[in-house]
Amino acid sequence: MKKINNNKKTYTKDHSLNKQVLLSLLGTVLLITFIIYSKVINFNLLCSWDDSGYISNNYDIQYFGWENLKNLFSGFYVCNYQPLTMLLYAIESKIVIESVSVYHLANIFLHLINSYLAFLLIKKLSPQNHIVALITAVFFAVHPMHVESVAWVSEQKDLLYSFFFLLALIKYTEYSKEIGQKKYLIYCFVLFVMSCMSKSAAVILPLILLLIDYYQSRKISLLLFVEKIPFFLVSVLFGIVAIHSQQSAIQEMAPVMSLIEHVSIVSYSFIAYLFKALIPVHLSAIYPYPAEIGKSALPLFYYLSIILLIGLLVLVWYSKRLGKVVIFGFLFFTISIFLVLQILPVGGAAMADRYTYIPYIGIFFILGKLVEHLSASHHLKKIKTYSLFFLVVMFSVFVFQTNMRTESWENDEILFSDVIDKFPECKMAYLNRGVYRQSIKNYQAAIDDYNKALQIYPEYDMAYNNRGFLKKDLKDFKEAIEDFNLAIKYNPKFSLAYYNRGISKQALNDSHGAISDYSNAIKLQQDNFCAYTDRAVSKCTLKDFKGAIIDLNIAIEYQPKYFQAFINRGIAKCAIGDLNGGIIDFDKSIEINHKNADAFNNRAIANYNLKNYQKAIDDWDMAIQINPDFTQAIQNRNYVKSVLENASK
Repeated sequence: MKKINNNKKTYTKDHSLNKQVLLSLLGTVLLITFIIYSKVINFNLLCSWDDSGYISNNYDIQYFGWENLKNLFSGFYVCNYQPLTMLLYAIESKIVIESVSVYHLANIFLHLINSYLAFLLIKKLSPQNHIVALITAVFFAVHPMHVESVAWVSEQKDLLYSFFFLLALIKYTEYSKEIGQKKYLIYCFVLFVMSCMSKSAAVILPLILLLIDYYQSRKISLLLFVEKIPFFLVSVLFGIVAIHSQQSAIQEMAPVMSLIEHVSIVSYSFIAYLFKALIPVHLSAIYPYPAEIGKSALPLFYYLSIILLIGLLVLVWYSKRLGKVVIFGFLFFTISIFLVLQILPVGGAAMADRYTYIPYIGIFFILGKLVEHLSASHHLKKIKTYSLFFLVVMFSVFVFQTNMRTESWENDEILFSDVIDKFPECKMAYLNRGVYRQSIKNYQAAIDDYNKALQIYPEYDMAYNNRGFLKKDLKDFKEAIEDFNLAIKYNPKFSLAYYNRGISKQALNDSHGAISDYSNAIKLQQDNFCAYTDRAVSKCTLKDFKGAIIDLNIAIEYQPKYFQAFINRGIAKCAIGDLNGGIIDFDKSIEINHKNADAFNNRAIANYNLKNYQKAIDDWDMAIQINPDFTQAIQNRNYVKSVLENASK
């Protein structure tokens, strides 16, 4: 009996040591992962892609306060509803003002946490051997396809939804082992809702819960389905919201395809995702649809993908004879990636690296189980050695690839040049690189990129709009209007093109034409507070100050932190003799943005007209301090000072 007890004690100690070694290995991998991604901390935001819409040009983030909180939870940003992600952006913006490093750091730490959560989830699903959980977490952490989710600030939604998603699955796994513990199911539901509020991709969680029931051989009963009803109701709700929010992306960017083209592209994407799980080559920020769509036959491998997919499904079906592992891992991957397979086409790309973030857990789980099986066999020692060698090589290659891949995300120029190298006919890559080059005032290179995009696709409305915007910045307003005309010709519902054409017309003193364009822009996008503000400027030019004030009231209602609207309304109020009302608006503008010289200058003028001369001088002092070259403020201040000095003599 003593011997048995000693043996038990020894076995427990060895098992504990084994866990410590595995955790040490996991910790080492997470450290390596952090080192790989640490260079990303100093990378820029991508000004030509979604980062501007989420952060740099987002008033709700830049001027975050209680008033903006409602907008974060009620509005769409870049065609997405993700209030918790937007709230996290807002909190981060308050932590480090005028620095993007905090966003990158948050992404890195979320990825490290998610890697550990992947380990915990698989450990609970496969508690017999922690090597399965380790392999899953290791390849999750360092896989090159996950670089997009970590290095791109806009994909913080991917990382945040995955955080809540994995926690929900962990809690459900605990519940499925202790059905009486309803608290775990409640935790799972709350975490699921939070995941959906971070990114709509989380709506597939109820299907994964049923998959876990299958893998754990939970008895089919009425309770098994009834307990999922609240989850499915939430999925339907957030699914409807997601479809509504992405309606414009569905309409404006997705190509028109025949049924066979659609099936071929979906099949090809599915096979490509699986292939890149083990051999992640030819990675790109954009995978454009084939240029042959609607013109000629697609390349042969698209059609062959249908046959490959059918064959793969047959093999997975027959794998049930060997157990549930392959079916579980394959279905985990399939369910998780199903919504982004472009079955309902959204956006201008056939596939994206970021879509594999959660789905690859299923593939890595199968890989881990395969290694577990080989390790347990006493007759396959050589294969066991070879498999471990293969894993080490695979890990090393992935680390190298991920390290190299992160460098592509340093800025727009590098990223979209990389896309162009791999897909020379990708019009979106030229467009995005052109936006970046325009932002750094490399105007000729930007025009060359827009021209190349139009050469590839002569009806590219966004390229015409962007080229027109560049010409507008160069004061070539007539040429700009011609480009905006073409943008509107090819997309009559292009709100931004109407707005930009309105600005150009106003610059040519065509106030009536500008008002017409601003009105069209507002019809197409009712919450365009900039269009209301600029229409008010045109109305002021026509001396319609009361009409201008009405427009500015609406602009401020949509965006209470838009300081320019307060300045313009203050000017309009002063124009109708309401000087005190104007000063109140200038005060509000300065409260929002105390570095705007125009607000101080206009308040100074209002104070001067109210004979508050010293206040006027103080305001002009501030305006000049902010902008030492502000000629009007300098002249006005000097004039008032001289008048006061003469009056005192």
